Amino acid sequence: VVAVSLVSPLGLGCAAYAMLGVVPRERVILWLIIAGLAHATAIALGLIYLRRPRSPAENGRWIHLFTVRALLTGASWGASTVIMWPTDRFEYQAVLVMFLVGFSTISTLTNSALRRCVVASALGTWVPAIWRMATSSDPLHQTIAIMLLTFTVIILASMLRFSRQLLEATRWRFENAELAENLQIEQSRVDAANRSKSRFLAAASHDLRQPVHALGFFLQTLRLTAERPQPERAKLIEVADRKSTRLNSSHQ
Repeated sequence: VVAVSLVSPLGLGCAAYAMLGVVPRERVILWLIIAGLAHATAIALGLIYLRRPRSPAENGRWIHLFTVRALLTGASWGASTVIMWPTDRFEYQAVLVMFLVGFSTISTLTNSALRRCVVASALGTWVPAIWRMATSSDPLHQTIAIMLLTFTVIILASMLRFSRQLLEATRWRFENAELAENLQIEQSRVDAANRSKSRFLAAASHDLRQPVHALGFFLQTLRLTAERPQPERAKLIEVADRKSTRLNSSHQ
């Protein structure tokens, strides 16, 4: 949007230059001042928006500001049909309307994400022009007014539908991103649970192997001391029995 606003002065200059031969110079300068101020304000607002940190709570205020911005720039172009209208030169009137069509189309495309901006820009651009032609006594101008009104309605309907589709696509994108983030969180939880299970099984296996190894050691020792005196054998059997009991309690 800011890039388009930076190109707008070129369009303003071309429109003013085209009207210089048929419209008094002071009227052309007056319109350039009005349109220039409106576009300078729009550019400044866009640069502030890009450079200033924003919080989600400020979105509503920025939407209102951009709606006013679209209305101002649209009205500055619409004012050309009031200030610079070449009354007796139909071909220059057609040129001026052509500039309005070009600006309106570009403005509608660049503001398509914000429906209120689309409506504000279109109203500011076309209400003065359509009123100028509709109130004329010339049937040709009245016919052109009807055509311009039809054009405006069609453009608005098309762009509002496109805006709804764009908003739906944006909402689905954020929903998909949220689902992917939740899936990643759940996957992290599953991985953490698996790691905890592995640590638990490793610790349990270590605890189970200790009495088993000790029992095997004592049984081997018992076999080797089969010929030894009875008290020493009884002591070994008692220790082996304790290890066996510990193993059974671990299984339980």
